[in-house]
Amino acid sequence: MRSQSPLEPLPEPVYFVFKGGPEFRDIFENRNNPPSAEEVFPRFLGDTTATWLLQTFLQLKHRGLNVHLVDRLVPGGICVSGIWQVGRRSLLGRSYNVVVQADCCRPPVADHIVTQNPTGVLNKNDHLIYHWPQPGLITRNPDRGDRIENVVYRGTMNNLWAPLQAPEFTQRLAELGVQFICDNNDDQPNQDRCRLWQDYSNADLVLAMRDLTVYDERIKPATKLANAWLAGVPAILGPESAYQDLRTDDLDYIEARTCDDVVNAVRRLKENPSFYRAMRERAAERAPKFTADAVAKLWRDTLAGPVTDGYRKWSQQSSATRLLKAAIRHPLVCLSYRGAINRYLVERCQGPTILSES
Repeated sequence: MRSQSPLEPLPEPVYFVFKGGPEFRDIFENRNNPPSAEEVFPRFLGDTTATWLLQTFLQLKHRGLNVHLVDRLVPGGICVSGIWQVGRRSLLGRSYNVVVQADCCRPPVADHIVTQNPTGVLNKNDHLIYHWPQPGLITRNPDRGDRIENVVYRGTMNNLWAPLQAPEFTQRLAELGVQFICDNNDDQPNQDRCRLWQDYSNADLVLAMRDLTVYDERIKPATKLANAWLAGVPAILGPESAYQDLRTDDLDYIEARTCDDVVNAVRRLKENPSFYRAMRERAAERAPKFTADAVAKLWRDTLAGPVTDGYRKWSQQSSATRLLKAAIRHPLVCLSYRGAINRYLVERCQGPTILSES
C-alpha cells in the first residue's frame, strides 16, 4: 500500500457514526490503528453506508486526522452519519449532524449535507464531495499506445443498460475489431470482483450506461468517469448529470444515448488515433482532482471550514435552547423524513428514465 499524504489537523474532533455488522467488528476493536481502505474494501460491496462512512473514516484516520469511529451519536459533538442511520434521536438537537446523502433522498434534517451529485447543492450548508475512487486501481498499460481492442465495463450487471448486454451489440463491436468485456461477476466472491474492478491494465475504452429514472439519476456520483480518468482510459458514458457537470467537451468523455452512438464513437476513435491520444492526455490532466488524496483534502477542508464554523455557533447556544428548537420542529421533520424515504423508494424505480422512451 502506498503512503498517504498527511493533512492539517481538524480544529474539532469529528465522530463517524457507523452501526456495522459483525463483519466490521475487527475495525471497531482496532479503531485507533485500523486497517487501510484497500484492505477492507471487499467488505464494502453492497453496503452503501460502509462505502461512504467507514471508508471516509479510514481514509481520514490514515492521514492523521482526529476522527473517531462510534456506533451512536455523540452528544455535543460533530457527528457524520448516513441518511439511513438518521432516527428520532438524531432529530432532537443533541449533536451537530453532518448527513451523507449517498444513493438516497435528500435528508430532511441535517445541519450539513454531503452530496455526491451537483444537483444536490441547494444552499450554503450543502457540500459536493466526490465519491472515493476505486481502491487499488491499476492503470492502463502505457505500452498499449493507441490500440483500441478492449472496451470494458467495470461494475455490477444490473447497472449496465440491457441493450449493451445483448449478443447483437457485442457482434457489432466485434465487426470493428473490438471485444466488449463485461464479465458477469455478480455471483463471485467480493474479493474476486474487486480484483476485476481494480484492473484497467488492458482496457482501451470504458463503457458505462445505465437506464436510471430521472429521479434516481440526480443522486448518482461521477465515479465511473473519475475512475476512467485515474486509469488513463477514455470513456463512453450515458447522459448523467454528475458526468455532465464535469464535462467540457468530447475529450473528457463521449456521451452516448443509444447503441448506435456507442458503435459510432468506437469507430470514430479507431479511425482517428490522434483524437484517442488527446482523450488519454485529457484524462491525465483531469485525474489529480479525483485521487484519494484530493478527496481526503476536500473532506478535511469541508469539516474544518463550514462545518466547524457552524458547529461553534451552534455550541454557543444553551442545551435548553437547542432542545427547545428541535422539539418544536420534531413532529414536522419526522413526517417529512418518512415522506422523503417513501418517495425515494418509489421514484428510484418508477417514472421516466434517461435512456428509454417511456
